[in-house]
Amino acid sequence: MAFFDYKKVFNLVENYYIWQALKHQQVPMPIISVLKKIYDNAKLTFCIGDTSVKHLIFANDIVIFSHSPKQLQCRIDELITASSIVGLKVNVKKTKIMMNFPGTALLSISSKPFEEVNEFVYLGLLVSFPRDHYSEMKRRVQARWNAYRKYKHFLAAPAIAMKLKRQLFNMVIVPTMLFSAETWALTKQA
Repeated sequence: MAFFDYKKVFNLVENYYIWQALKHQQVPMPIISVLKKIYDNAKLTFCIGDTSVKHLIFANDIVIFSHSPKQLQCRIDELITASSIVGLKVNVKKTKIMMNFPGTALLSISSKPFEEVNEFVYLGLLVSFPRDHYSEMKRRVQARWNAYRKYKHFLAAPAIAMKLKRQLFNMVIVPTMLFSAETWALTKQA
């Protein structure tokens, strides 16, 4: 599998390409029309660094699966071609490859090889080969402790009402620990 990261995705894809992609996926025209009206009339902007962003609609992370290194390289090449058409560039330094059999193939873009890894955090979940639920649970517990330490003075202060402490705990600590829990696989060990 290949974990892709794009360079500066925000505001790079023209809405035209989005509408074309939706048509290609056979999304009904009334739905596309409603989406066009929403995005064409958007007034709110966000500032990310020096860039003013009108829509926060683009994820800059993609994962590609395949059964063989050769097939994966073909899919990578197809993604690069399609991405360049809409003005997106892959961040080679942040793009990682994970194989069932490490070191079996060297995958690249324009002769720039991707780093091969044994584990990768994708959308908040530790993906590893072989799958290691224990490492993911350990990582989650550590994330919870890090979040707790950040607010320890507030949570341990006797003068603060328990209701406020509980609200903070439920707003920060619990979501940190359970982030992407809906994707966790249930096993006998975990």
